[in-house]
Amino acid sequence: MARSIFYREKSPQGPWQRASGTLPLTVTGLTNDIVYEVDTGDGTLTEITPSSAFAETPVTADGSAYLQSAITIPDTDAFLWFGSYIPGVNGRLALLSTAGVTGSMHSWDDAAGPRFRSYVRSDGAALIHTSPSVPVGTRIHALVRGYGSGGDMIVDVALWDSVSGAWSLLGPEARNGSVFEFSTGMSGPYRLFERSDSGGQGFNGTVFRTAMWTGVSPDITQSAVRDVFTNGGIAIDPALAVAAYGTPIFDLYGPAARFNTPTHGGSDSSLTTQGSFSDG
Repeated sequence: MARSIFYREKSPQGPWQRASGTLPLTVTGLTNDIVYEVDTGDGTLTEITPSSAFAETPVTADGSAYLQSAITIPDTDAFLWFGSYIPGVNGRLALLSTAGVTGSMHSWDDAAGPRFRSYVRSDGAALIHTSPSVPVGTRIHALVRGYGSGGDMIVDVALWDSVSGAWSLLGPEARNGSVFEFSTGMSGPYRLFERSDSGGQGFNGTVFRTAMWTGVSPDITQSAVRDVFTNGGIAIDPALAVAAYGTPIFDLYGPAARFNTPTHGGSDSSLTTQGSFSDG
């Protein structure tokens, strides 16, 4: 059935335009986040605001490409880190590195297969979590949070893997202290997908998203918090987490052009890319 509608930008008010075709009618050429008035011929105007639906896009890292910051992540009494990835090999593959291995989020090597490993410093002490091994090629979602309570600094980890299809919890680990050290005692600015203090341990595999916030520590043991980041085996629209927790320091997700520019939704504008990522 053929049908026509008329539409225009609401403010500033634009000229009426006509779209015709068979139902369901698809209108092309609209601009995201612009309010349009639509006249379907029933005597009333309807307002619509188009937006793009988010679809996660896999990005391939070959072990040599990484992002380099010019700044250090500030010390903080609370933080949240998220990563969604597939390790392509069994080795030490950096996801975030602030002080080489001893300040990092890694895919860690084990004879039985890769493990997730987080190493966070608090007042000079180490809070370390290491997960059970999974086969190479297993999809992982990882959430790591740090918070203070009763004079202790505490880190816990929530992990989802595509083998079990379920979330598991690691931690909490507690150390007496007052701050998490991402700047104090660091060897230099942080890197994504490479060790910060030397070459090597670059990430080899598929990346879907990685992001980090300071100053917030939502309870990752709660499914409502995890649901802001994932829906089953996929990472969902990053705008949901930004709306819930504010602007992160970095927020990288596909396609590969966003890694290579780099373009991201975080506050760190100093990131530069070494090497090249490709669409997975």
